Amino acid sequence: MVRKKPRKQPAVIQQLEGQAHELADSVIDTVREPLIALDQDLKVVRVNRSFYETFKLKPDETLGRHIFDVGNKQLDIPRLRELLESIIPQTSTFDDYEIDYDFPAIGRRTLLLNARQIQRSLGKDQVILLAIEDITERRQLEKALKEKADKALTVSEGEYRALVENINDILLLLDARGNITYVSPVVERLSKYKVGDLIGKPFTQLIYQDDLPALLDRFTSLMSGKLEPWEFRVLDKDGRIIFVRTSSRPLYKDGEVVGITTLMTDITERKKVDEMLRARETQLSVIHDSVSDVIFVIGVEPDDQFRFISVNHRFTEATGLPEDRVVGKPVQEIIPEPAQALVFGKYKEAIRNRQPAHWEEVSVYPAGTKVGEVTVAPVFDTNGNCTQLIGMVHDITERKQAEESLKILSLRLEAILAAVPDILAEVDDNKIYTWANRAAVEFFGEGVVGKEASFYFEGEQETYDKVQPLFKGDENVIYVESWQRRRDGEKRLLAWWCRVLKDESGNVKGALSSARDITERKQAETLRAESEAKYRSLVETASAGIATIDLDGKITFANDRVCQWVGLAKPDILGQPFANFLHPDDLPGVMEIFLNAVGGETTSPTIEFRIIRKDGQITWLYTNPRPTIMDDKTVGFNAIMHDITGRKQAEDAILRSKLLLQSVIDSTPDWMYVKDFQHKYLLVNKSFADSQNFAPQDMIGKADTEVFSEELCLGNPDKGIAGFHTDDLQAFQGHLVHNPRNIFPWPDGSLHIYDTYKIPLTDQSGQIYGALVYSRDMTEQRKAEDERESALGSLQKTMDSMISTMSRIVEMRDPYTAGHQQRVADLSGAIAREMELDNSQVEHLVMAARIHDIGKMYIPSDILNKPGKLSDIELNLIRTHVQGSFDILQDIEFAQPIALMALQHHERLDGSGYPNGLKSEEIMMEAKILAVADVVEAMSSHRPYRPAPGIDKALEEISRNKGTLYDRAVVDTCLELFNAGKFEFKTE
Repeated sequence: MVRKKPRKQPAVIQQLEGQAHELADSVIDTVREPLIALDQDLKVVRVNRSFYETFKLKPDETLGRHIFDVGNKQLDIPRLRELLESIIPQTSTFDDYEIDYDFPAIGRRTLLLNARQIQRSLGKDQVILLAIEDITERRQLEKALKEKADKALTVSEGEYRALVENINDILLLLDARGNITYVSPVVERLSKYKVGDLIGKPFTQLIYQDDLPALLDRFTSLMSGKLEPWEFRVLDKDGRIIFVRTSSRPLYKDGEVVGITTLMTDITERKKVDEMLRARETQLSVIHDSVSDVIFVIGVEPDDQFRFISVNHRFTEATGLPEDRVVGKPVQEIIPEPAQALVFGKYKEAIRNRQPAHWEEVSVYPAGTKVGEVTVAPVFDTNGNCTQLIGMVHDITERKQAEESLKILSLRLEAILAAVPDILAEVDDNKIYTWANRAAVEFFGEGVVGKEASFYFEGEQETYDKVQPLFKGDENVIYVESWQRRRDGEKRLLAWWCRVLKDESGNVKGALSSARDITERKQAETLRAESEAKYRSLVETASAGIATIDLDGKITFANDRVCQWVGLAKPDILGQPFANFLHPDDLPGVMEIFLNAVGGETTSPTIEFRIIRKDGQITWLYTNPRPTIMDDKTVGFNAIMHDITGRKQAEDAILRSKLLLQSVIDSTPDWMYVKDFQHKYLLVNKSFADSQNFAPQDMIGKADTEVFSEELCLGNPDKGIAGFHTDDLQAFQGHLVHNPRNIFPWPDGSLHIYDTYKIPLTDQSGQIYGALVYSRDMTEQRKAEDERESALGSLQKTMDSMISTMSRIVEMRDPYTAGHQQRVADLSGAIAREMELDNSQVEHLVMAARIHDIGKMYIPSDILNKPGKLSDIELNLIRTHVQGSFDILQDIEFAQPIALMALQHHERLDGSGYPNGLKSEEIMMEAKILAVADVVEAMSSHRPYRPAPGIDKALEEISRNKGTLYDRAVVDTCLELFNAGKFEFKTE
């Protein structure tokens, strides 16, 4: 949120003080006695409406002026000077100070003055509240009564009664027993009693019971001739309590007191003011103790010495320093030395400029490093000397951390902007392009930055006139459609949304614009909507929400975007208070800034707040409210609001991710830690610290050589330990380091094997600042792997022995084919490796080749060794050997289907093979390789029934039948092996 400078008080103080001020203003303006508030220099800071009416003055003749200069020195009265300059400084209150003066504007008046000093909150200067009561008529009445008693009246009884009955105070005549013998008619207005209901009745029936005993004592004193004014409470006919002040005199007859004359003045409103002021002081005291910000008071001593006078509880929480360790101590003993030069300079600046000073401070306290926004305000005595500094610190540590996170997000945002298909560009106040995204460069060309926007206009120079209000600061957002020249020279219509860019002072610095090519869309709209209006309202189509609010806080206009946010139709919004749609927590701050805008402030800050839809959905918005001026008068304000819900959700997601990451790091059983270039630990997870009998905080900030032995860290070869620093340095140079067998001793002396990764860490600028280390304890796993490898080796030896035995059995049955299976295995393995089959396939293919003819065990020896041509029956019998091989091998557990390889090695692609006449894809690849190797080896070797045709005939056979009987890829590979000399059969 953009915050207005100077920094305002926290929301809780603003709200409570605002309520107190609002209550005070309401009460003061309803008091019918003139009230005036003065500062210590006797300058007017506040007056009520009755003051202006009584003394015929205007605000510009009064506020901010010295009281004796008000209204052409109308109040420069000697006795008033005596009160304000001599009496008030000696005492906090003064009652019933009577002066008689001939005023130029209102004539001669008798005034009764009551004054009190009021202490402002948090040690600030006092103010003087002066109440002025016009008792001219009362004194005239008293004078008339006295003259009537002492001598013959010179006026008629009717004139006397008219005077009595037209004053605002109640006149009572009581006899010696306290019964009412006369009461003026004004009693009917103030107490609702009829005059006839009171005559002859005891005056005690009007008195509030709690005040009755003391008042009876006063009555006794008055009957003895003592004149004392008194304040007490009376009850009207409805039981309402009224505060009154009496001025009483005894009535004498023949030298004896026979009754009492009492003039009662209604002081209820004044009492309310007193009560309100006391309540306000209590409220401010509560604020001081309960506000979430740090508050402190510093005494200013000679020679620019500063000493803590008081601190609130938040001060002790934020710093970790107890109150008794701070209060009474010089500031230099509390504030960390690195910050003292800045702090003392700001203290002196505030005193010198006689106004608050603001700064941002970073200090290290027992509670940790804190970043705060600090404000100190000076307090001056009547001689103009600064006696105190009132300070407030708003903790922005977390906000600073959030800003760092936002910097990272900004990098992502730049990447997003580069990928946005719409044109995005920024111009300065001279309308020269200073930045453009990739879409803009692709549209205008590589040289767009530095060019004036008009360079690309196509006969649309009047576009400058349309956007001129934006650059004058009269508008925040402007939509315009303009024909532009694309880099290839084609004329295209672009829709621009332009938003003004201003600095903190409100000066226009340029504009940010987004554009979309709407050429085809406009052409389609023209054909489709000839009967529609040519132009649409910019406000109604704006992507931002726009609303105007009158001085009563009611919505007078809202665009469709606002209606969408609040979930109501426009008729249901107009005329409603804007506050109805605000989140309760945001209401005080938002309304204050809006009211400031209405009051004419031209530097209203950008504010963030929430609105609530009818269905309860919350939307985050930001706006910069501006007053609406008509005929030089503020008639309301307008607000252009933008939806920032997504950004707020992203900020929340960052916080959640941070907490989740910390939780994951501490919950993983693996080791995770971060080291810098000095090999100091920046981060250590719980698992790593626990394994070495440390707490994480005991390791953070220390170098590894402070925690472990230097021999271990540097990697002593004699101890067989991998060097930590060697791996660290490679990571610091940007390499990902993987050490799968990093040996590390535990405190109990046992050696553990860790699979360790060291990953370089970079900052936002891409500079490496450390390494993230991740290690997993692989001790048990490595042990199990070694045991498994040993077992597999033994099993493999057993399997090889079994295969060799089975192969020898076949050779014993068919000595003429001795070595055939091994040579087929050699050629099959060579073909498979050349075709890049995986190692497991090659291994099992070779195994199958070594025993592929084991089924010949079922064929009679005389047929296997017959020298002549075989009959069809004998040939069919020999062909059964493949099924026999399958029957023998299928019950043996192999990792690959070796039995199927043996079964299919006489199948052919065209289905002419045996035993099942399989075709093409029905034959497994290993069987296809085995078939080619079997044919080549068989034709290269002698048989009882024929001489060996030779290797050339064998290669010619597979080449001629490639793709028909034999797989093309297998044949091509086999031919390449022989032709290139990469393979030849071993001779016995």
